[in-house]
Amino acid sequence: MQQLPIPKGNIYINSCSSLTERLQMQWALAGYDVILIDLEALPEALDAGVLLLMSPLNYCDDTFLLQAFACLQWAATSLRQNRGWFVTMSVQDGQFGFNNSRQPLAAGLAGLSKTVSHEWPEVRCRAIDISADVEMPLLLQEIFADDALIEVSLHQGQRYQPILKFEATQARPQVLHAPLKQGDVVLVSGGARGVTAQVCKALAAAYQPQLVLLGRSPISDVLDDWPMDKLALKQAIMQDARDQGQKISPRDLTKTVDAILNQRQMQQNMHAMRQVGASVTYLQVDMCDEKAVIEMVRDVRHRWGTISGVVHGAGVLADRLIEDKTAEQFQRVYNTKVQGLRSFLDATIADDLKVLVLFSSSTARFGRKGQIDYAVANEVMNKMGQQYQQRHHDCRVVSVNWGPWDGGMVTPALKELFASEGIGVIDQQAGADYLVNELQCQGQTEVVILGKREESIRQQIDLSIESHPFLTSHQINGHAVLPMAIMLEWFVAIAGRASVYLDVCVVKNFQVLKGVTLVAGEHIALEIKATGSEMTLKLEMHSAKGLHVRADVLLGSYRTKNAMLELQHLTSMSHDPYAKKELFHGQCFAVLDQVELGESGAIALLNPQDLPCDWMQDCVSNRWQTSPLAVDAAFQMAILWCWQQYGMPSLPSSFTHYEQFKAFPQQLEVRLQVVSHQANQMTANIEFVDMDGGLIARMEGYVCTMSEGLKKVFLQES
Repeated sequence: MQQLPIPKGNIYINSCSSLTERLQMQWALAGYDVILIDLEALPEALDAGVLLLMSPLNYCDDTFLLQAFACLQWAATSLRQNRGWFVTMSVQDGQFGFNNSRQPLAAGLAGLSKTVSHEWPEVRCRAIDISADVEMPLLLQEIFADDALIEVSLHQGQRYQPILKFEATQARPQVLHAPLKQGDVVLVSGGARGVTAQVCKALAAAYQPQLVLLGRSPISDVLDDWPMDKLALKQAIMQDARDQGQKISPRDLTKTVDAILNQRQMQQNMHAMRQVGASVTYLQVDMCDEKAVIEMVRDVRHRWGTISGVVHGAGVLADRLIEDKTAEQFQRVYNTKVQGLRSFLDATIADDLKVLVLFSSSTARFGRKGQIDYAVANEVMNKMGQQYQQRHHDCRVVSVNWGPWDGGMVTPALKELFASEGIGVIDQQAGADYLVNELQCQGQTEVVILGKREESIRQQIDLSIESHPFLTSHQINGHAVLPMAIMLEWFVAIAGRASVYLDVCVVKNFQVLKGVTLVAGEHIALEIKATGSEMTLKLEMHSAKGLHVRADVLLGSYRTKNAMLELQHLTSMSHDPYAKKELFHGQCFAVLDQVELGESGAIALLNPQDLPCDWMQDCVSNRWQTSPLAVDAAFQMAILWCWQQYGMPSLPSSFTHYEQFKAFPQQLEVRLQVVSHQANQMTANIEFVDMDGGLIARMEGYVCTMSEGLKKVFLQES
C-alpha cells in the first residue's frame, strides 16, 4: 500500500488520547509540522494541509460530534485552498461496529468524511475505523494511502472495506415467522404522516397491532368545519380572518392551510389503519424530550401492556452546504434521529422488544451534498441499532437505509432533482411491503433499499482544441484525434451518474466505429447517451457525422481481485520512444517510464497525476473515474510492440471487457500481454497494477490495427 506525500500546510489533530500524541510524535520525527488542537478552543489562525479528527478512545458523546463539525467548518477554507486531506478516525471495533458496536456515536465521524467527498472534490477524504489496539505502522500507512477508498477499517493487522451485496427485494425469502401478533403494542414516531404512515398501514394489515403513533403536532377533531378543496380552504380561512376583523399574511395563510391539510392527512391515515384491523392512538410528544417520552411510555404500558415493537421514523431535513450550515440546524437534524432513538430505548429498557425498526437513510451509507448532519445522525443510528441487536438477540432489529421515497420529505422539486441525478424513488406501497417482509426474515441489521428506474442520460460536449487543450498532444497528420482513453473515461463518468450509490465496474464490447478528428478552430458537437436500467446501461457517442462509439456498462461495487499477467523475456528500451517519434504523443501523454518489451508483451511504470481541469475546460467530472493517461499509456505500449515485432505502428479500435477494482493511484505499473497477432491486427490483455501488486483494473480483448499506410503517417510526423 503506497503512501501519498502529505500536502503543504500543517497537520492538525484533535488532542483526545495517547494515540493522537503518538501520531504527533511520529510525524514530527519525520519533519512535519503537527499541531494538537482542543476542539473546545480552536486557534484563530491556521494553515491546514491535513485535518485529522479522532473519536475519544473510551467515550464519545453528542457534544464531540457537534464540535467535530465546527472544527471542519473552521478548517474549510484552508483545506480547500491547499487541496489537503480530511481524515476521520473512529474507535469502534475495527470492523465498522458490525462485530461489537461499543461506541456507536463515534461512527458519526464517517458521515463527515462521506459528505466532504461530495462537496469538496479537491480535498482527499478518508474515514477509518480502528480498534483501540491498532498497530501504529499500519495506521500511519493507512491515513495517507494512495487510493480513493473513503471507508476503511483496521482489525488485527488486516485492512477491510464495506461492500454492498446487491439483492432484488423480490428475492428476499417469503414469510419465515411472524414477529408480532394481534394486539401487540407498537410505538411509532412520525407515524401519522408521510412514508412512516405507509409502513404503519402495512403493519396494521399484517398483524392488527395496537399502534401508538407519536408526533409533535397536535391533532384536531374539528376539521369537518373546513372545505375539502384546497382553493376553497384558502378562501374560507381568509373569510374567517375578515369576519374577526383581522388580516392574514400570505405566509400565515400558507402555514394555516398546510396545518389543516396535514391534520386531515393524519386522520385519514389512522382511519385506513383501523380499516384493516389495527387499534390506533395518537399521542403528542417531543421525541427529543426524554423525560416526556418515558412518562408517555409508562402511561401506554399501563393502558395496553408491555411494549412489543418500536418504529423510529421521525426525521427532519435542513439541507445546506457545510460552510453554510448552522450549529442549530445541525443539532435539530441530529437530535430528531439520535436523541429520539435514545428516548425510545431508555423508555422501553424494561420491555422485551420483538422488533426495532429504524428509518435511516442512504445518505448515511453514501453521503450526499448538503446533508452532513443527516449523514452523521443516521450513521450513528445505524450503529445504535447494531449495538442493540448485539445485546438483544431475540429482537429483530433492522436499520433501513432508505433511498428517497415517492412522497414524504421528497417534494416534487426534489423528485425532479433525483431524476436528473439518476436516482430512482421508492414506490410507497412497495417500500412498505418490503419492510413487512424484511421483519419476517433473519437478515442483516443494516440494509440499504434503493428505488429503481429506467435511465436516459445525455451529455453534450462541445469539442474543440481550444476548450480541450490536451488534444494538442494527440495529433496525427495535422489533425487532433480524440483518444480512445478519453472516450472510455467519458463513458464511465456519464454512466456513473445513473446511480450515486454504485460504481462503474465493467465496460463491455467497447467499439470505436468512427474516429473523432478535428483541426484548430473546428468545433464538433458530441452527444453521449446512456439508456437502460440502473445497473445495466448502453452508451453511445454521436455527432452530426454519425455514431462514433458504443459500449455496455455494468454498475456495482468494487471488489478486490489479484493480478494475473506474468511476462517473461522482456528487454528494457534503451532509447526514448517520444524522442525517436515512434509515438506521436505530445507532452500531456508522454508518461511511459522504464519500458520493457518482448515477444510476449510489455511492461512500463507510470506516474499519471493530472486532474480533468488541467486538461479541459468542459469537464464531464471533477475527478478521473478511470485514468486516461494510464489507459492511453497501455495503448502506446501496444504501438511500441507493433513497431518492434512488425515494423509498423498501430491504433486502438476496441476491447471486449474492462473491469475496474479500485480507483487509480498516482503511481502504477501497466502490463500488456499479447494474446494473438497477425499482419494487420494484434489482440492483448492489459492489467493496471499498483506498486504493492494490487490489481487496479483489467482490460481484456484489446484490439489494435496495423497498416503500411499508418506507418507512412507516423513517419511523416517525424
